[in-house]
Amino acid sequence: EQGVAEYVSFWYKMRGVICLKHRYRRGALRCAMRAIRYNWRNLKGWLLIPLTLLPHSIADKCLRD
Repeated sequence: EQGVAEYVSFWYKMRGVICLKHRYRRGALRCAMRAIRYNWRNLKGWLLIPLTLLPHSIADKCLRD
């Protein structure tokens, strides 16, 4: 059951990053909160929250591939 929760958390984190790349902040914040709900120890899920609050130019530089 823990493995499923970690996978769901990872999936929401990935979806949040995609939302940020498309500049959909509200969706990114929702996905970050869901990722944290399923696995609160996921550091990258926690890092999505401040990224949603940054200006687009800074967030784009942080998410660059």
